[in-house]
Amino acid sequence: MTMREYQCAAAEFAEFAPDSMYPFLGLAEEAGEACGKVAKWIRKNGDAGVYRDLILREQIEKELGDVLWMTAACAAMFQLDLGSVAKANIAKLTDRKARGVIVGEGDDR
Repeated sequence: MTMREYQCAAAEFAEFAPDSMYPFLGLAEEAGEACGKVAKWIRKNGDAGVYRDLILREQIEKELGDVLWMTAACAAMFQLDLGSVAKANIAKLTDRKARGVIVGEGDDR
């Protein structure tokens, strides 16, 4: 499935006003839920083995799906194609890596 195909399919499930900021708030919430799953696992088990836990992996897959859905909805609000967003991001990261500023701070590095 391409990013465009995903974005079109995901739009079929949108049940909020077209000008609502809900997707942006939902994106933060879903990202927080993904982080919360990992945080709770670490609190209970420690850092070692976190990536090998199959139950946690399944939970993270579901949460990342929700993050992706919210990201697609945010992009759609601004008439942005998710595939174009992904392509531009890779171009930005490639440029930063070539200039030796992949690690650092600031949007315009």
